[in-house]
Amino acid sequence: MPVRPEMNGRELGDALARSYPNIPVLYVSGFSADEVFARGLLEDTRTLVRKPFTGGSLAMAVKALVD
Repeated sequence: MPVRPEMNGRELGDALARSYPNIPVLYVSGFSADEVFARGLLEDTRTLVRKPFTGGSLAMAVKALVD
């Protein structure tokens, strides 16, 4: 059962990108990156941070996304 019953994270990110084409979207998952991309949950062009993460690694991912 998904955490968000109406849509999953990828669907939310896609909806945001359609409404705001220049908005950076950061995805967070407990799955390994290989599993996320192999299952087709995300395209490999998307920015993904794996759980658990530190504040520093999250900050670096956000900075890389907005720079």
